[in-house]
Amino acid sequence: MTQILDSVPSTYSQRILCSYYNATGHIQIVRISNISSSYFERVVFPGVRLLFEALPEASLEIHTSTTISTIFADNIPCSQLQVAKCGSVVLVQHGVNKATISKSQKP
Repeated sequence: MTQILDSVPSTYSQRILCSYYNATGHIQIVRISNISSSYFERVVFPGVRLLFEALPEASLEIHTSTTISTIFADNIPCSQLQVAKCGSVVLVQHGVNKATISKSQKP
């Protein structure tokens, strides 16, 4: 399953399309906190791919949910999560997780 969410305001010219896949068996909370002029925080369920726009200098913080609290798991530069566009098809690769998402699959 893929979620496609908020885009960066058009006032920013250097926006990139990014992808993050929750390959764990736990709910994760992801957020971008190093860009002071914007706010991005989402819950990503296990097996869900999140597509989002970000600035190249942004970093995605990943927090994994446990029964009692959340644990900081990773901090990934959004430039490493950037996806490639090929015509009307978006090619996604993050680590060993690969997917092809065409425009017809978007909600």
